[in-house]
Amino acid sequence: MKQSGRKSTSKLLATVELSEKRPAPPASLNTTMASLWHKVVGCFPAEYFRPADFPLLESYVRHVYRAGVIDKLLDKFKDEWLLSDDGLKRYRSLLEARKVETTLMQSLARSMRITHQSRVHKDTAARIVEKNHSGKELWEFEG
Repeated sequence: MKQSGRKSTSKLLATVELSEKRPAPPASLNTTMASLWHKVVGCFPAEYFRPADFPLLESYVRHVYRAGVIDKLLDKFKDEWLLSDDGLKRYRSLLEARKVETTLMQSLARSMRITHQSRVHKDTAARIVEKNHSGKELWEFEG
């Protein structure tokens, strides 16, 4: 039964605390993965992810983590290693593994509607780009 009249401060605070509770990462995730989980969950309203979404979110976090591991291996790869067949083969396998992780990340992110594309309408994105365009093309920027 609903209470009539004004709600007490304690009742309002209890409601706020419950509604702001975000899902905790599964115990099976390592520390880095758990941190990624918190970052993703923290970008959305507390009620955005339902328990049915947790397996997808866990898989997404695992793929983001693995992609990061592969990126570190690629960053350490020396150009001269490409001159040997073994080096070239290893480089290609790392790129293929990175491609697989990226594809899976993208698929899971789209399924959970956590991509930029799902949050910003294409016309809005185009207006933002046009408004902030520096006059240089993407390939003209120096890194």
